[in-house]
This record gives sequence, structure tokens and C-alpha cells, in this order.
Amino acid sequence: MKEQFLLLKTFPDFFKIWLSTIFTSFFERAFLVIIPVIIYDVTNNPQLVSLGTLIETSIILLFGIVGGTIVDSYDTRKVLINTNFLLLALMVISLIINEVKVTIITILITMVFFTAISRTNSLARTSIVLDIFGKGSNLSNANAMMGSVFSLALMLGPIIGSNLYIFSGIRGVLIFGLGVALLAILIFLKMNRTSKVEKQRQPFIHSIREAFLLIKGNRYLSGGILFQSLFIGSGAVFSSLIYIFIKDILHASVLTFSLTITFQGIGNLVGALAFPYLTKKINTSRLIFFYTMAIFSFELVYLIFPNIVLILICSFLVGIGVQVVMVTANSVFMMYCSTNNVGRISGLKNTINNASSILLISIASYFVGYFSIVTVLIINITLCLLSAFIGLKYVKEPKS
Repeated sequence: MKEQFLLLKTFPDFFKIWLSTIFTSFFERAFLVIIPVIIYDVTNNPQLVSLGTLIETSIILLFGIVGGTIVDSYDTRKVLINTNFLLLALMVISLIINEVKVTIITILITMVFFTAISRTNSLARTSIVLDIFGKGSNLSNANAMMGSVFSLALMLGPIIGSNLYIFSGIRGVLIFGLGVALLAILIFLKMNRTSKVEKQRQPFIHSIREAFLLIKGNRYLSGGILFQSLFIGSGAVFSSLIYIFIKDILHASVLTFSLTITFQGIGNLVGALAFPYLTKKINTSRLIFFYTMAIFSFELVYLIFPNIVLILICSFLVGIGVQVVMVTANSVFMMYCSTNNVGRISGLKNTINNASSILLISIASYFVGYFSIVTVLIINITLCLLSAFIGLKYVKEPKS
């Protein structure tokens, strides 16, 4: 932990990125969690509630590529400033519209622009972290620091969003977003860093084609994407269907489901903060294999031996493992990129990961109607098992 916080002192630009990420990620989670609530309150139609998630997913798939191209074509600091100016404008316009009349159309349009801005901003942060640290040992610790912020946001963001909505309605959430955007702009205006590599604008199709060829031509990039798509997809299925297991097999309440998510979130946070100690003196590919196998084993244990206490303990341990695996895998992946292509390559990776998660969730949800939930979840975690062997082969740091 000391090594990580030392980065904030040693690298002032990273401190600014990390500080702004705290506010930005907390607002993003707060905003996203109340969208279904707003849709239901406005329409009183439960069938329309999922529209927000559908819009978000669609834009994420699209802007993984478009956002990455934008990040690789312009100075990263300027992208961060401009995306926050756009967020500020979006919040102001939404506040004005909110005072007139809120409709399902205005909510969904806001969702489209918010998600597009958010995805582009996220890829810009990835690019500037690589620009600051390069491919040295500090990159993983920096990513772990960012991971700790996202873990906290996942736990506390929904609490902030729901309380703001309860006490001040959508106006309170939008004002929070306006303040966050303004603060982020002020932080980035004080950053002196510009990209070390001069970025050149290229035709969109040519830019995307180049990114595909880079991935295709590097087995560690393509292998890393295969590893993450299976690992993340398996986790997405587990998160989507675990409530059925808790309700039908454990005969437990929503409280147990909530505690399971909370315990895994706490594990994520511990994994991020203790990252340097959990990864010391371990070869990267073996580390990926060990922690991925551990995650598979912990999930298998409580599927075979259903018990509330056991699922909470294992969820905490799984949370630690997931954080270590994802920080390591993303850091190694970034080491095979450069600051003038990391946006596109990371964007394509995110698009593939999201698409595979949607596909696997759809397949698993279909088979739940024909097989027991335990059978479906055990088959699903074999993907995690498979990803461990893929990670062992392809998640390796570049040779110096």
C-alpha cells in the first residue's frame, strides 16, 4: 500500500488523474444506478426499466471503438478537458429540461450522450496512465490504485445516487454531476502533461483497421483479449444468475444477495490496496494462473456445498482474486501498446469483452430453463478454468 500511495507524491500528474477519477467514478455509479428508478417513476411501466441498460450497453459497444479512435487522434489531456466540458454542458441542458418536463425520450437521449462521454473519458485515462508510467513496474501499482477507486465507487456510488434521488430528485443527481465535471476541468487545466508522442489524425476506417492488424499480429494482445473475454464473461454470467442460486438453492433473501455483492466488493478493494504484497516475487503468467484457479475453486466450493456463511467468505476471496487478475491482465496488455494506439486497442478489447459477456449471459439464461441453476453455473465457471490456462500462456510481460 505504501508503494502505491508513494506514486501519488512522486507523480503529480497521476495524483491529478487519480483524484479526478474518485469524483468521476462516484458520479458515474450514482447516475447509472438511479436511471432505472427514474424510468419507472416517469413511465410507471416495468417493461421499460431495462431500456437504460440496453442503451448503455449499445453505446459501450460502439464507443469502445469510436472513443478509442478519438483518444489516439488528439492530445490526451485535451480529450479529458473536452469530455468534461461536454459532461458539464450535458448536465446543464438536462437540468433545464428537467425543470420543463422529464420524459422517457429525454432520459434515454441523456443516457446516450452520458455513456459516450464516459467511455471516451475512461479510455483517455487509460492512455494518460500509460503515458505517465510507460511499461515499467509502476504501471501495475498505478492500475491497482485506479482499481481501488472503482471498487469504492461500485459500493458507495449507488448509496450516493439513491440518497440524492430520495432527498432532491433527479435535480440533485444532475447538480452533483455538474459539480464533478467542473472540478475535473479545473484539475486537468492544471496538468502540464501532454502526450509524449505526437498524435496524428487518421481516417476512421483506416484507424480501426490498423488496430485490428496490430492485435492480429501480436499473439499476446490477441491472447490477452481471449483470456479477458472468457474470464470477464464467466464473471458476468455468475453475477447475473447468482441471485437464482441464492433464492432457490440457499432459500435465502435479497439481504443475502446484497451481502454477497458487498463482500465481493470489499474483497475487490482489499485486492487493490494489497496488490503489491499479493503479487511480489511471482511470475506474471503463473500469478494469473494461480489466482484464476483460486477463483474457480472458491466458486465451485459453495456451488457444491451450499451454505450462506461459505458463500460470503468465498465471495470476499473471489473479490481479492478478481482484482489481482484484472489489474495484472490489464497492465500487461497495456505494455504491448503505445500511447498512440492504446485507445483503439483498449477500446476494441472492451467492445469484445462486453459483446462476449452479453452473448454468454444470453446463452446461460436460456439454459436455466432446461437445467438446474447449479449445473449452469458449474458449466459457466469451466470458462474461468479454461481462461486460467490461456492466461498462463499469453499473459506475459514483454521481454526487456
